Amino acid sequence: MKLFNAFSGKSRVMLLSLAVGAIAWQCKSFEGAQVNCKPNPLEVHGDSVKFTVRATIPAKSGFKKGGTYNGNLAIENNGAKYGFKDVSIASTQFPDIKKTGANASVTASKPFEQGMDGGMLKAFNSYTRKGKTFDLPAIDLAPCCITTSTLICDDVKFITAPFNYEKQKPLTLEAKFQFPQNVHAIQPTEYEKADIRAIGDFLKNKYVATRINISGFASPEGAFKRNQFLSVARSKEVQKWLIDQLKAEGYDAYLDSSFFVITTTSEDWDGFKANLSRKSFPEDVKRQIIDIISAGYDPAVTEKRVMALVGGADEVEDILAPLRRATIKLEGMTSSHPDALIDQTLADYLSGKITYEDANKFFKQEELLFAISRLENRNDKIKAITGIYLKSYSEDWRGYNDLGIYNAQGGNVDNGLSQLQSAEKKKAGQPIVQNNTGAVYLLQKKYDLAMQPLKDARQSANTKEAGFNNGFLMHKLGRYAEAAESFNTAGDLKCAKYNAGLAKLLMGDLAGAKADFEAAVKEDKNNARAYYLIAILGARSADSNLVVMNLKRAVQIDRSLGEKAAKDLEFRNYFNDEQFKAALK
Repeated sequence: MKLFNAFSGKSRVMLLSLAVGAIAWQCKSFEGAQVNCKPNPLEVHGDSVKFTVRATIPAKSGFKKGGTYNGNLAIENNGAKYGFKDVSIASTQFPDIKKTGANASVTASKPFEQGMDGGMLKAFNSYTRKGKTFDLPAIDLAPCCITTSTLICDDVKFITAPFNYEKQKPLTLEAKFQFPQNVHAIQPTEYEKADIRAIGDFLKNKYVATRINISGFASPEGAFKRNQFLSVARSKEVQKWLIDQLKAEGYDAYLDSSFFVITTTSEDWDGFKANLSRKSFPEDVKRQIIDIISAGYDPAVTEKRVMALVGGADEVEDILAPLRRATIKLEGMTSSHPDALIDQTLADYLSGKITYEDANKFFKQEELLFAISRLENRNDKIKAITGIYLKSYSEDWRGYNDLGIYNAQGGNVDNGLSQLQSAEKKKAGQPIVQNNTGAVYLLQKKYDLAMQPLKDARQSANTKEAGFNNGFLMHKLGRYAEAAESFNTAGDLKCAKYNAGLAKLLMGDLAGAKADFEAAVKEDKNNARAYYLIAILGARSADSNLVVMNLKRAVQIDRSLGEKAAKDLEFRNYFNDEQFKAALK
């Protein structure tokens, strides 16, 4: 006789696969029963294998009163068993089965394990009646498994905290040299002034100078020609001094005619007018002085009339003295420290050559975040954040955020989550922290906990990273349409197009999937998995050319994909195809 499969179960009633037919013992039961397992082959979605078995048991099938069938649904592979459900059915549960028959189903699911792949879902059965138990043959139900959903790129996205560090910014420094009357040589005491030292420090740090304006001035008393000479000589004296400084600090390349802009003022009457306010002359006298200066007389006439009104040069020496000067206006670009010095100082701290106090004195806050971002080693980043940044800026959420990321990426996921929770306490509602918290939950496979922070992050900022992570979450929940939509918002992030294509493939949008996979291989011509998925798409659309061509390319890049394809149930209709076999070599 023919051997049949049967399952039973509705709510509390479990479905059993039954062997029916001519067997070594006397029982003839459930003859004509039929069973369907969906999907067949079994498929992995999210992280699980889920299936439903439905059975139809006809009337007069031979079911005997007092009989009970028991069984276990399990995947068997190479001697290992991965149990899903124990099921049973008793005659008392279907008292009218002899007349009406029965329809029943059971759904089971279990987290997928790699050892299941290549196995067979079976029902392992026994029959009990009148106190006796008889073993029944195990029944093959469906091969395991189509694992295409597991090919997702699981590179969840973290966002490091922003920092406001300007590597270079415009800077203008102004300095003034004062000169005694009738003197154009720079006086030794002038070198000690703060504005002069500031220019010296700028040059010593080797910042970029773009232009220097030098202006020479003379006070307006005395002969015009002498004053004209003094203004020019003072500008030249200052230019010579500055060129010496530039050369000493390695600025030779800048010393051309376009670098210096030289101007002179032979008699600084404008400065004289500006300084009148410090004198107690009557207002009508001040007005007359201004009118004379503005009239455009010959310089000698202007001096004679003004000095007559003020009582001679000695009476206004405190106005005249500041006018005997030369000024420097240096325009350039500056940063806190050159990159090489930043890198070396942080390296010295990490190697123990300098202390926390030394490092803290050297770095400003934003510069320190910049320095840490330049480190390549994750453990060095963690050491710098904990050893310097959080000691100096313990209230700043950014340190905890980045520390949480680096710990999570390094495998210390629980510690990473704790640090991100500290960041949230320092600044609640920060979308960067919300995204990163969701990403950590994804790493932990705590998809229910990942849902809210990722939702909050998308509502607050809707970054590409949050879109990618939400797509990953939806994929793991088997909500492929939502996954595809979210991955599409991730723009040019690595794996976004690939994962969007995978989601569309799994939801049956073959045209959309193909477009995304083609975009993925355009971004990375060595994306072996993208070619592999295009081959699967070909198998699902019965396009053998697409299968063979893309499998061949995938295997050329990654030999292990040939071994995978040889047993991948996506290609079950091609296992005996010679072109398919050749593509795997």
